[in-house]
Amino acid sequence: MPAVPSPEELGGVLHAPGSRPIGGYDLSSYAAGAREIADAGARFGQAIEDIGKATYKIGRQQAITEAVNADAFIHGRLIEARERYRNDPDYATLAQRWSEEAGKIVEDGLSRISDEGLREHVRAKLAAPLAQESAAIDNQAFRGAASAHAASRERYLHNLIQHSTLDPNDTLFAGGVDALHSTIDDAVARRFLTPEQALEEKRRSALALCAGQYARMSRGDPARAIRELQSPESGHPLLGELPQQVKDSLIQQAREQQENNLKDAEHAVVRRGQDIQRMSDQAEQEIVADLMSDKPTATRADISDNPNLTPAAKTYMLALEDRAAVPDPDAATSSVTARGLLDRIRLRDGDPNRIASLNQLYDAYIAGRLSREDFNFVRKEFFANQTPAGAALLAHKQAFLKSVAPAIDQSDPLIGDIDQLGRAKMYLLERDIDRKIGECLKEGKDPLDLFDRLKPDYIGKPESLERYRTTAREALEENARELGSKGLSGADAASQSVPPRLNGETPAEYLARMNAALPDANVRVPLSR
Repeated sequence: MPAVPSPEELGGVLHAPGSRPIGGYDLSSYAAGAREIADAGARFGQAIEDIGKATYKIGRQQAITEAVNADAFIHGRLIEARERYRNDPDYATLAQRWSEEAGKIVEDGLSRISDEGLREHVRAKLAAPLAQESAAIDNQAFRGAASAHAASRERYLHNLIQHSTLDPNDTLFAGGVDALHSTIDDAVARRFLTPEQALEEKRRSALALCAGQYARMSRGDPARAIRELQSPESGHPLLGELPQQVKDSLIQQAREQQENNLKDAEHAVVRRGQDIQRMSDQAEQEIVADLMSDKPTATRADISDNPNLTPAAKTYMLALEDRAAVPDPDAATSSVTARGLLDRIRLRDGDPNRIASLNQLYDAYIAGRLSREDFNFVRKEFFANQTPAGAALLAHKQAFLKSVAPAIDQSDPLIGDIDQLGRAKMYLLERDIDRKIGECLKEGKDPLDLFDRLKPDYIGKPESLERYRTTAREALEENARELGSKGLSGADAASQSVPPRLNGETPAEYLARMNAALPDANVRVPLSR
């Protein structure tokens, strides 16, 4: 755009005669004295002429100012409008909208000029820059439309590549390729492309579609993709035209897909096995809960017909059903077995002796070494650490048992001295705690209150623990049992027996008699506290 014109640049027609400055007139000579009155007549006519010229000059200057201001107004508005249209995406109507707005700006500006000659002069000077700017807008619209058309063709090509087919007889896809060629021809008709550029674009598109077809083949049939890419004569007609780098990349994709397919198949087998085991475990838990209840209803037929059980689980469930009809072992045998299982359940992860499967619990119960109640308790403890709430409760219970154990269990593992009676008492305490936890849960109470010294239900009160301490009589009977067991291991075990306490015999008298009879035996009586 040209600079705002000066008054002189607006044309010679605007030049006003006279060189006297506007707004300053020297009239002091009319008050100089009486001697000048004689000249008044002659000078009055000249003064009138000068005033007329000054008035004309002032009017012309005002018209020039209007023209200058209008010219500045028009240029300022046109520059602002051009900036707004610079990134206008509506290329189809861009030229028309610019022409309409520019015309309105010019007419609004020209309406501010009262002198017709100056108005036409300003209009004439605007013709050249307006024509230049209109041509630039037309070029902008053309380039924008061409870019939009190219972007549309690129998106359409990408869509065809994404949905390429391996079926050579797919007429719908073939029609899509023909439509792409038609859009390229349309670009030529609209002068967006030259015929040579259109031919090159069709060639690039054909190669891109060929590569897209083999990319799809590498996902769906990687073996075929590798075979044809390595032997181009047996594949797509344009396969030989693909750059080697592209073919190498497609071969790598196909090999990666082969590896992924193999791993996916392996993972599918693992997941399927996990699903089968999960369903079997759920069915197993339901059957065990029924068989270990007070009124079991599951039959061997029900177990045999259960489709969710794995063969191994079904074998165990049938054995458990058979075992339910057999009497439980004596309490002492069951207690010893249960304590041994609990010790192994609570070993650290990674310990080879740790029980990590229910099978060993099933084996003990099926073999008749575990009662139904002890089996249910040990099984519950096996699952206790598998939930956050269960783990928290188990931690509190074990901490409590550890704190009271020295007063009940006199075992000394360092020297191999195991207080079996004390351990049995600890197991009894743990079973009673488990029952109290069940009662709390049934009544809606917090079972953690059982281990809180400040709560009324605290189970660690001295009077509550007294029943779990070993009495002298219990210690004497336990020693007698141990002595009898050791005596029977000798050569004459078949004929030897442990004599019972006599009526009225005190523990001290009984121990003295037993030591006299078995001088080599070391009879230990745990202290009662």
